[in-house]
Formats: sequence, C-alpha cells, structure tokens
Amino acid sequence: MSQTNTELAESLHQFVTIWKMIGRPFPGVDQTDRAGLAITWPDTHFPFYNALFLTEQLMDAPVLQDRAQEAAAYMRARPNGGLFVVSG
Repeated sequence: MSQTNTELAESLHQFVTIWKMIGRPFPGVDQTDRAGLAITWPDTHFPFYNALFLTEQLMDAPVLQDRAQEAAAYMRARPNGGLFVVSG
C-alpha cells in the first residue's frame, strides 16, 4: 500500500506541475500553494486553465469539507470559472 501512496503522490505532483506550466505564460496568474491546495489560476475565459488541486490525502470528512469550502470561496471570488481537481 505504501508504494501505491507514493506513486499517487508523485502522479499528483506531476499533474500539478504540468498545470502550473500551462498557466505560467499568462500575466497575473495566481500560482500559490495553500495548506492542502495548489492553485494555478490565470483567470482566463477558458475554464480549463483555471484550476485548484486538492494536494493531500484526507481521511477526515471535516477537513475535506474545509478544503472544499476554501476552494469554493476562492473560485466564487474570481470573474471566470475553473476546475476543482480531487484525485486519489
């Protein structure tokens, strides 16, 4: 099981890294990392580029709810829509 968790973490890291590379050329892109969330948000009209990623494995429902609420608040404050990516 440990190898699977390591592989999943590496896969997510690569996914977030690529998405940040996609967003990097846009002026004013937000590419910050918060506790449990990675943000790459160039705020384009094409929502595929605007993304938040859940970056931690969560076993606690209240913590997951907190992360989802934080992501939702971030997205509501932006003029353009985007993706909230949860993988695992």
